[in-house]
Amino acid sequence: FFSRDAVADKKGVACIINRRKLFPFLEREAQRNPNLSIRYGTFVEKVNVNDGSIVSIVYPKDGSEIEATAKIFADCSGISAVLGKAVGLSPRTFPEAVGFEYLVPLKKEPNTADLFIGSSLKGGYGWIFPLNKENAVIGFGTFTRENFPKIEKILRTMWQIPRVAERC
Repeated sequence: FFSRDAVADKKGVACIINRRKLFPFLEREAQRNPNLSIRYGTFVEKVNVNDGSIVSIVYPKDGSEIEATAKIFADCSGISAVLGKAVGLSPRTFPEAVGFEYLVPLKKEPNTADLFIGSSLKGGYGWIFPLNKENAVIGFGTFTRENFPKIEKILRTMWQIPRVAERC
C-alpha cells in the first residue's frame, strides 16, 4: 500500500483472478457436477430469504425461480451486493462509483499487487494487478462524483508516482 505519508509492505498468499481463465474453468466444473449450473447474460431480480438464509433466486429474463440449496454462495454482483443485501450482510444503499483501467506492459515484480491511496489521487484509489510476467492492469476508482468525468486523466497522473513508473 502506498500513500504520500505511509508505505506498507505485506507478504502473503493472494490471487488476482484471470477472468478469461476462470469462466472456462467454471464451465468445465459445471459439466462435471450435475448440481452446479452457470447462467450468463442475466442477473438476479429477487432473492427469497427465510430466517436469514437464501431459499430461492428469481431471474428476470425468463421469470424462473431456482431453489437455493447451496451451502456457499458467491455474490459476484459487485457493489450492488444483491445476495449480501438480501441476507443483511451489506448496506441497502451504496454511493455510486466509477473505475477506469488500462492493460499495460509490466516491467517487474509479476507476483506483487499494489494498492495506492492518498490525497494525490483526489479521493480515489489506484491499483496495479499483474496478469502475468509481461502485462498488468493499472486502474483508478473513485466514489467522488465530481471526479467521474476526469477519471481517465487522474489515472494517467498515476505515472507521477515513482512506484507506478518503475513497474509499468
